[in-house]
Amino acid sequence: MQKKNIITAATIALIVIVASYILTAGSFSHVSVEGNCATVTINFMMPMDQSSFEESISVTPAFSPSEDILIETEWINENTVQLTLTETGVIRGQTVRLSINKANTQLSFLKKNKRINMDFKSEIEIVAPTERVLVASDNSFEVTFNTPIHADTLRKYTQATASFKIEAIHNSKLNGTSTSEATTFKFTPETTLENDQEYTILFKEGLTSSSKQILENDLSISIVTDKEPIISSITPPNNSNWIGIFPKIVITSDTPIQEAYLYTEEGIIQGQLIGEKKAIFYFWEVLKPDTSYSTEVQIISPTGEKSERYPLNFTTVPIKEDRIWMTIHLGQPSKISVYEGQEIIREIVCTIGMEISPTQMGTYYVLEKGDSYYNNETKEGANSWLQLSEGLIIHAILRDEYWKVIEECEEILGSPMPGETIMVSEEDGIWLFDNIGLDTMVIVLN
Repeated sequence: MQKKNIITAATIALIVIVASYILTAGSFSHVSVEGNCATVTINFMMPMDQSSFEESISVTPAFSPSEDILIETEWINENTVQLTLTETGVIRGQTVRLSINKANTQLSFLKKNKRINMDFKSEIEIVAPTERVLVASDNSFEVTFNTPIHADTLRKYTQATASFKIEAIHNSKLNGTSTSEATTFKFTPETTLENDQEYTILFKEGLTSSSKQILENDLSISIVTDKEPIISSITPPNNSNWIGIFPKIVITSDTPIQEAYLYTEEGIIQGQLIGEKKAIFYFWEVLKPDTSYSTEVQIISPTGEKSERYPLNFTTVPIKEDRIWMTIHLGQPSKISVYEGQEIIREIVCTIGMEISPTQMGTYYVLEKGDSYYNNETKEGANSWLQLSEGLIIHAILRDEYWKVIEECEEILGSPMPGETIMVSEEDGIWLFDNIGLDTMVIVLN
């Protein structure tokens, strides 16, 4: 008896589950597709809440954004709706998934779900490039069609004046795994192309899209490889001697520069671009005196075309053991290091004016110095100042118009401050004034 009750209960539960599924998912649908327009008729087999129905609709196109699918709703009766879906974007002839999620029926406890895939159709067209495109001789470029195509099919119907590797990119959003179907393809030359040459890529008639539309006439695109960029000048010139131990390398070109690189034994330094046709390089640290260095410089054009590597060999200036010189570090913490030969004899905490730019790195010399100065415009001054070439000034703590120390300046020593000068403590200012002579070399580095 107990076994019979269990079987009866299980049977009732199964009937309830099946009935719930039928009531929730049960519906009849019909799809008709013509070109970029699809008509979907769904009979939900029970009265629907029409006022909230559109909130339950979502679409997922394989390639285009969802907003590129226009949806129009028309109710045939209280059970049946007709949806018209139209591809309005550039990408057409794709698979589009229509989802009805938890649509309200007129029975508040019952919701309806439905998922339908439909395949639109479109003739094959090239979206991009539409004009002859300039590319680097060894770089990839992209070709976009208006409709999905399988990569294997595209390879079969592509003819070009050079060999290219063709890869599908931006794959379908409806496939959980990678697929070779795409609207955009990356073309990579199998070998480096010749500079300043035109190449034609032909897509031959017979090419078939994923929606089974056949190309009736050949399509083509043209690419032109960029000229090799040329470095017109390098400072200092190759094979120079007596180069400073923190040189500024400057290169210029007659054509625009996108990137510039200095190849050294320690690594690669990226140049700072000055305008369109000039780049400067600073080394990471002060170089060794009386030492030969072998480097190379290279530029890259906006298309990605690389120049050859130009040799830049030089020998640094020797520094006598008793020579006094200084370095100023712009980074945090900012500091001044005073050397005698190769030995540091004093390290000084300093504050760097925020208007001093990293592009002001380089080698300077002390041109003037004095006991004190006063700026009538700012109503401020300082004791013990040194003026470097190009106007940089090192001075002791700032003072007001009554020659009182500005306390805030003492508190921020070691941190950035407004202005374009370099400030040290009163004690260090006096020491620099007493021990640093005119024409002393000062290296500013970041």
